[in-house]
Amino acid sequence: MSLANGEATRNGSQFKMGEVVYSDVNDDGVQDAVASLDRYEGNGLDSQWYVWLADVDKPEQLQTPIAQSRNCGDFVKNVRAVNGGVKISEVRRSGEDSARSCAEGGTGDVTRTVAVEKNEVSQAWEPVQTAPTRAYGGVCPAMYAGGYEPGEFELYAMPSEKSKIASKSGEISGAQLPGENGTVLGGEPRGWSLVNVVEADNSMKRCAWVRTS
Repeated sequence: MSLANGEATRNGSQFKMGEVVYSDVNDDGVQDAVASLDRYEGNGLDSQWYVWLADVDKPEQLQTPIAQSRNCGDFVKNVRAVNGGVKISEVRRSGEDSARSCAEGGTGDVTRTVAVEKNEVSQAWEPVQTAPTRAYGGVCPAMYAGGYEPGEFELYAMPSEKSKIASKSGEISGAQLPGENGTVLGGEPRGWSLVNVVEADNSMKRCAWVRTS
């Protein structure tokens, strides 16, 4: 989809380019752009933050967003440039928040730093969370009320064996496998699944990839 003067219309929805933040997210010494693309449809709003990497010919857009705001869902409070990437402050909404109105929002406050690294297997650029703990840097699957799969899973920052996240015994309680809304834009690579990580205190503040075969 191409924008004209920062706007476009498709299938009854209006798209607008929102805030733009500049930072060197892939450590090549050149400023890249992180921008929100806002979609309006009736009273609905869906805002997704994408990365555009600076390139000699033209900017290269990562196909997966790194943050998302949506009606009665997660909410991005702000995105700002920091050394080594961007810092995202957001509120995640889970099934535990079902008694709260959409206006009240969720209760899962999360602040994370996201950078972009190259997948050594596919050679594609991937968003990676670098702080406060290493994890996947894109949008996590929707959290739902209920249980999780206990165990000490081997976690990966991207769908690549070379991106394994070092962890200590007892650091996590398990993983919540994605529900019906836990899809990844473009689909999940074969043999991999994106899961919400259940920390030792039973909180869920990050997601990561696990091998399924």
